[in-house]
Amino acid sequence: MSEETPQEPAVEQTPQEPTKSWVNEDGTWNRDAMGELGQHSIVEKYATAEELIKGTINKDQVLGKKIDDILSSDDESIQGRLKEIRGVPKDASGYEFNVEIPEGMEQLSESIAAYKDIFAETGIPNDAANRLIEKYVESTVSRQNEWEAQMQEVYDGEKSRLESKWKNKFANNIERSANALDLLELPELAEDVRGAKTPQALKFAEAVVEKLIPLIEDDTIIEARQTQTISTIKDRMDDIDSRLAGLVSTDDGRRSPEYRKLLDEKSELIKKLA
Repeated sequence: MSEETPQEPAVEQTPQEPTKSWVNEDGTWNRDAMGELGQHSIVEKYATAEELIKGTINKDQVLGKKIDDILSSDDESIQGRLKEIRGVPKDASGYEFNVEIPEGMEQLSESIAAYKDIFAETGIPNDAANRLIEKYVESTVSRQNEWEAQMQEVYDGEKSRLESKWKNKFANNIERSANALDLLELPELAEDVRGAKTPQALKFAEAVVEKLIPLIEDDTIIEARQTQTISTIKDRMDDIDSRLAGLVSTDDGRRSPEYRKLLDEKSELIKKLA
């Protein structure tokens, strides 16, 4: 004989009242269904849902028009207030940037000063301008470092090539080429070649040694160099004599350390001319 499974008593369902609409069939508000919201001033102002929607659209249009009028206003006081709200300085001098200019790139300061005028004219806020300047400096420094690295690589390669070509005559050939340029009265080029710090200077030195110096006797270059040195010594001695003449006229001048120092220097120069 099978046992019957006991049946749970049926739960009596409480009928749910239908949700009342906030809007009556004629479009007016059903304030009873709205509860506390039915007492709100907005319901008093707009009698129907249609009026509320139209009023909201019109309000947005009016507000948008007012904002456009404010932004395009020529009133300096209004524009000044807008700039203040947005963080735009009154003029170019008001921009302050928190950037550090690397040593040797001081020319960036001039570029940054020029950007201040542009920022002021276009109404860029100080914070946004500061971020732009940071990116500008970072990018410029990066490009400069890349260029220097490339130039150093070129220089190292050029110097290595000439050292291999000239062997132990590298330093001598650099000096010979500089002396030849001195002879031709090209002191700035001579100084660059004598320093030999750029790939261009090294290439120029090579051209002078191989194409110019063969046209000039080395003795001529040496003689010109010596003549130039003698001329420099004589100019210095004339300067010393002039200063000694001013000191020798008084006892204090003759006893001064400067008087003795000038005499010693003149003695050394005389030895070089002998």
